[in-house]
Amino acid sequence: MSTPFGPKEVVLIMSLCRIHCPAEISACYMQLCQGFDSNMAGYTVFHALVGTFLNCFDIHQLAWQESEWPQAKYMLHLVVKRNNLGLLPSAVAAQQGNMNLCLQLTELKAETAKRASNAALKAPEKRLEASAHKKFEFMFKMLTLGNSDHLTALIDAAQLGYRNIVRKLLEIGVPVSIRVRRNETALHIFAHAGDVSIIKLLLERGAEVDAKDQGGNTPLRWAFWAGRFDTARELLLKGAKVNAQDKSHRIALFGAAGGGYADVVRLLLARGADKSLRGGKDSQTPLEKAVKKRQNAVVELLEESK
Repeated sequence: MSTPFGPKEVVLIMSLCRIHCPAEISACYMQLCQGFDSNMAGYTVFHALVGTFLNCFDIHQLAWQESEWPQAKYMLHLVVKRNNLGLLPSAVAAQQGNMNLCLQLTELKAETAKRASNAALKAPEKRLEASAHKKFEFMFKMLTLGNSDHLTALIDAAQLGYRNIVRKLLEIGVPVSIRVRRNETALHIFAHAGDVSIIKLLLERGAEVDAKDQGGNTPLRWAFWAGRFDTARELLLKGAKVNAQDKSHRIALFGAAGGGYADVVRLLLARGADKSLRGGKDSQTPLEKAVKKRQNAVVELLEESK
C-alpha cells in the first residue's frame, strides 16, 4: 500500500511527531517510508527532506531548527542509506546544486561514522569488562564452595578458558590430573583449545600426558580433533604415544585424516603413526577415512608415505 504523502508532507509529519510525540518518531518514519510509491522508491526521510528544500523553506526550517529530528541520534543511520538509484541524500542535494544542505548532510554522515567508530572501539572494552565480571563471579563461587568442589573448579576453569585461575588453582595445590564428568583432565581441555603455554605448565606440574577420558581418548587425540598442530607437537615432544588407541581402536591419525588436517597428518606420520591401524565403527584405516570424507590433500599424503 503506497503512502498518500509526498516529500513535503513526510517532512512536516516527521517534524510534528518529533515535537508532540517524540516516542513515536521511529514508528512514524518507518510507516511513512514503507509506503513510498515507485517515484520515491528507496527514499528515506532524509531524501524527502532534500526534496522539500527549494520550494518549502518554512518546512525545512521547522525540521532543522524547531523539531531538530534530522540531528536526532536514532535517525542518523538513515543519512547513510541510499535510494534505489544508489544515491545518498547528500548526493541528491549536490545534484540539485544545494551545497549548503549537502554540507549539512555530510556533517551528519561524519557524525554517524564517528559514532560507529566509537562503538567499534568500545566493543572490545565491553567484552573485557564482561569477561572480568564472569571471572569475578566464578572466583566468588569457588571461594564459597566446599573443599571437594575446589577440585572440580580446575576443570570448570579450564572449560571456561580461565588460564590465570587455572594457574592459581595449581599453585594452591589442586591436583593437576583431577577428573570429572567424562573423565577428562584439564590437559584434555587445553589440548583441544590449543593453549600451548598452559599445556606446558600442566605437564611441568605432573599432568599425565597419555591420560584417557571415558572414551579412551588421550589429550593428543583431543588436540587432533581440533587440528591443533602446535598443541599436538608439544604433547609429542613430551612423550605422548602417537599410536594410543581409544575404545573404538582409533588413533590420533584417524581423527586428523578424517578432519582434513594435512599439516597434523604430516607431523604424526613423521612421529611414527601407524596408518595401517583400523578403527571406528566401520573399522577403517586413516586413509579409508580420508577417502570417505573426500579429504584429497590428506589422501595424497597417506598414499605417498611409506
